[in-house]
Amino acid sequence: MLQDNPNNSISIKQFAFLAFIIGIAPKLFTLPLMMLKTGGRYAWLPLTVFLAAELFLFGIILLALKLKPDKSCFQIAQNAAGSAASRIIFGILAVYLLLKTVLAVSVLLTFINADLFDGMPAWITLAPLILLLAVFGAKTLRAVGRTAEIVLFPFLAALCLLFFFVGKNVNLVRLLPLWGDSGGDLAGTFTAFALFFGDGIALFIALGKVKSGRRRGVKAFSGAAVAAVLGLVFFIMMFSAALDVAHITDAARRVTPVTHAGAGLLSLGRFDKIVFTVLAAGLLLAAGLLFHAAAECAAYTCRTTKKTPVSLVLAGAVYAIALLIKPHRLHAFSQSAGIYLAAAFTIGFPLLLLIFALVKKNRGKSDENIYIQEEQNQNI
Repeated sequence: MLQDNPNNSISIKQFAFLAFIIGIAPKLFTLPLMMLKTGGRYAWLPLTVFLAAELFLFGIILLALKLKPDKSCFQIAQNAAGSAASRIIFGILAVYLLLKTVLAVSVLLTFINADLFDGMPAWITLAPLILLLAVFGAKTLRAVGRTAEIVLFPFLAALCLLFFFVGKNVNLVRLLPLWGDSGGDLAGTFTAFALFFGDGIALFIALGKVKSGRRRGVKAFSGAAVAAVLGLVFFIMMFSAALDVAHITDAARRVTPVTHAGAGLLSLGRFDKIVFTVLAAGLLLAAGLLFHAAAECAAYTCRTTKKTPVSLVLAGAVYAIALLIKPHRLHAFSQSAGIYLAAAFTIGFPLLLLIFALVKKNRGKSDENIYIQEEQNQNI
């Protein structure tokens, strides 16, 4: 985990690609219908607040990157809070990131079992997904960034097709008037879905690993901003389309049947499955980035640079949780306790990281030297 290792750094372009994919991919599957069922036709209002909060918190991470461009998140925390406190902080954060990973995996599992391989046992479907997560955890951030370069362009092509087929039949009048009855619990939407946003928190792991260049922060923020805008547009389109197929909305959390009916694809067969299969690659990459960040935090807490055994243990935990706890129970838990977890981690951690980054550079210098010496001893 030495931060001067060139093999563990990513380019500005890769950082922007990761910000874009993790900003939109986890929101394309079950979330639109779940929010529509809870908040009614005005569910896009809390969605706008969530997306704006995501951009604000990502901006805080970028500010920490600007303040300490050559320091990893672990070095920043250790300089400010000391070795013991920083390891406790990142140990707790690893558990939270693991929960976020399980949520992403459960969404992916629901899509695969319900839309692609109906009737396949979950333990078989999960096995290759968990192995891929273990690979993401054991590899460097550079490997994750290069994967983003491969996934991005097919992902964008599928996203453009999805927007074309759904957008051509959108009638925004269905969402009006704004002052009428929403048909749902609009206030409850804010507390129920807070945990489903803020996946970009995993990008803190890139601190100290993004190569220097012109307008680094602007390019990275642009990726996140484009994801937020496209996410808002997609949700509004899906809300409008789903109002015409209310029986599907009431019966399932899956977005593909609504896309199929609302976009007028009945004459083309299940073309939507092909599109969402490609989009699932982006969701898998987002889950991989969350898992990679969790593995980094766990390895730092355990004071080891051997990430492979750490990744295998965490992957086994994700497999067990995703297999034993049904997706609807996991979603019910996230909707009941998500607002508190999101406030503590998705909001609290970036602010804490910024406070640590604002600590004077000379403070905790001896702690940093001890940290670097420990890392060098472990690599001998």
